[in-house]
Amino acid sequence: MPAQQQRPLTLRSSSGLSAKLSSGLTSRVGLGLERDVAAEDTRAGLEIVPEYRHDFGGGTALRSTGKVFVSHPRRVALESYNTLAISLSGNLRASVDAHLFLHWDDRVRKTGVRTELQMGLGYAWTTGWIR
Repeated sequence: MPAQQQRPLTLRSSSGLSAKLSSGLTSRVGLGLERDVAAEDTRAGLEIVPEYRHDFGGGTALRSTGKVFVSHPRRVALESYNTLAISLSGNLRASVDAHLFLHWDDRVRKTGVRTELQMGLGYAWTTGWIR
């Protein structure tokens, strides 16, 4: 029988400053902490998170968030999260999510790449939950 392996689990937190750069564009800069529970490894580093939101009207909106995390021992992570929410009727929305992840770690010395594309249909009971 193969030996039991722990599933990957990473806990993340960050603290810093946020600034509105222009209409719909904000950026956060701060200290990020990442704890890999399975590997018992903790890293602290600089985190930069730009975020853009644009409302096309009629309940259709675009949201794009990036994240750059650089730590020591050297690890670089670039992440991009993009969501297009399209209003269909009232609070009924169709959404398309596209995400890109690039990671480099000095222990592995290779670049890891992952992409995701998700399409969904959702209904918000209150407008406070609509992206």
